[in-house]
Amino acid sequence: MNKQRSNTQFRVPSEEVLQKAFKENHKVKNKSLTKDEFAKILQQVIKETGFSGVGAKDTLIYIFGVPITALFIKQAVMPHAVRNDYFIPGITSATVLVLAKLNKI
Repeated sequence: MNKQRSNTQFRVPSEEVLQKAFKENHKVKNKSLTKDEFAKILQQVIKETGFSGVGAKDTLIYIFGVPITALFIKQAVMPHAVRNDYFIPGITSATVLVLAKLNKI
């Protein structure tokens, strides 16, 4: 169903990919993973397995492209109306909300 609608879909990594990422990033044996190690493992697994669907590319373009474009427009039209510390997270949140309502993410 996700393939028919071109929605974002993460591929399930193989056991070999998971073991390889774990062995490369988990240095201290007999200890649990740290947050940094887990983040590195997750990053490596996503890079190797990737995700499918045109929706994935569209979503990334919207999540990063819309806030950047809105920031450029704001800076050109009214640079001091709203601080960038509030403007960028607000626009990003609004973009994610719209994508969620449209069932893109």
